[in-house]
Amino acid sequence: MKIKNSQTKLTAAEIEQLESHTCISLPADYKAFLLEHNGGEPDPSDFVTRDGKVESFVSCFLPISNLVEDNLLEEIEGISQAGQIPSNLIPIAIAAPDNRIVIAFKGKERGKVYYWAWDEEDENHIASYKYIRLIADSFDDFIRLLH
Repeated sequence: MKIKNSQTKLTAAEIEQLESHTCISLPADYKAFLLEHNGGEPDPSDFVTRDGKVESFVSCFLPISNLVEDNLLEEIEGISQAGQIPSNLIPIAIAAPDNRIVIAFKGKERGKVYYWAWDEEDENHIASYKYIRLIADSFDDFIRLLH
């Protein structure tokens, strides 16, 4: 897989700072991806949810950077900590058209990667798994499934 348009290379300390600020412990394989790429556009980028009901593509992985509009910290604060999705999930990528790829960072689902159909949610939704579909059991598995 190739990644283009990544942001500035990260240090482990910068990831630890994000984790400390958000009180989140990121899965190790996802942290390794951030250290290597810090966001960007994957090629290939297509995926299918495990149940086969959704086919989409990753527009971009969210970087740790305040230099771009779509970034990991703003997504965590604006979506996860605002209670729009279950409290064990954080957005890690934008999927077409404006949906999200999310990862579980705690609990028995830790490390699992899901597709969240944000565009199907009604305006006053409550955080649930209703529009969330499993893609892969780990971030590394998710990357391997991209085609």
